[in-house]
Amino acid sequence: MGVDEIPLSVFYKIQNDEKLAAIKECADPEIHAINKFMIDIASSAYQENQNLMVIVVLRLIRFHFKHGYTDGSIWGFAGISTLTYSALGLSKLGFRLWDLTIRLNKLTHSPVIKAKLNYTLNAFYAHWRIPLRDTLDDLINVFKECFMNGDQNFGGYAISTYFWKISASGMPLPEVLDHTKEHINYLKRTKTEIGLSFAVPRMNTVHKLAGIAQSSEDLNDSKYDGKNYVEELIKVGNQTSIAYYYNSKLPLYYYFEDYKEGLKWGEEGLKYQANILGQYFISEWYFYMGLIISSCYDDMNDKDRKKYDKIFKTCLKWFRHWVKGCPENFVSNYIFFKVYTI
Repeated sequence: MGVDEIPLSVFYKIQNDEKLAAIKECADPEIHAINKFMIDIASSAYQENQNLMVIVVLRLIRFHFKHGYTDGSIWGFAGISTLTYSALGLSKLGFRLWDLTIRLNKLTHSPVIKAKLNYTLNAFYAHWRIPLRDTLDDLINVFKECFMNGDQNFGGYAISTYFWKISASGMPLPEVLDHTKEHINYLKRTKTEIGLSFAVPRMNTVHKLAGIAQSSEDLNDSKYDGKNYVEELIKVGNQTSIAYYYNSKLPLYYYFEDYKEGLKWGEEGLKYQANILGQYFISEWYFYMGLIISSCYDDMNDKDRKKYDKIFKTCLKWFRHWVKGCPENFVSNYIFFKVYTI
């Protein structure tokens, strides 16, 4: 089942926020255990199989209606909120569901699941409503919560998200590298590979944009950069890691004016964008893809113009959507997009 195939009945059943918030806690310990297990399935499926993720999310919602709320079913509401706002583009309903998720999150018992949910709110919701700089401290707190609870993977997710967001927050890039050095080194010392695979490609890009490198192909000697690294990611099968890598490098093709290669790179990266659904970084992909398309447009034949017109209009459509939720994060990109690319 794909995102576009979610039954409409699901959305009709979740219209009544007060009724959903009033559902009593599940009394069956077996359902609690099943739901906790499904959190792990949903997290893995997000990175490798989006259709499976949708199925798990809908099952968690179904259990909520049938058995009452559990820590796991609250996770299901975070999932359906992400799908509604970030996949279907339904602003009002999406934010209503996120508001409900935040209310339900206060009912969470398990500190481990609480930390996961707090990460989810920061990674998939906060930037659509809150200026980036105002979310950074929360991510550091989530990182601390995760490691205190022995959840190394989610701690790594939090640090990688923190690095991406702080590097997009307007802070001078040399200061970004200095400010985050301790956190990146922590991931290296603890060998938190999943966090490193998400964060270090972006760190390499920041190095390049900070003036340490002279072209989009420099620094390819890094373990986390270059053709061999992409091939290894494909072998592992973690689609989210691949998406992070493609998104981290796309701005370089624009800033170093390597537009034609950037167009190829962006087109290759398009198929991985579903695996960062809801995260801030997808907005950067649409932004730079739109700029690169406009930079190549005069040299395109009619067939390519028709093809890339469609992608460009999709980029612009999503920025219209995001500006409604948080103009502080997206209005400058949106104006730049319209003035300089149309």
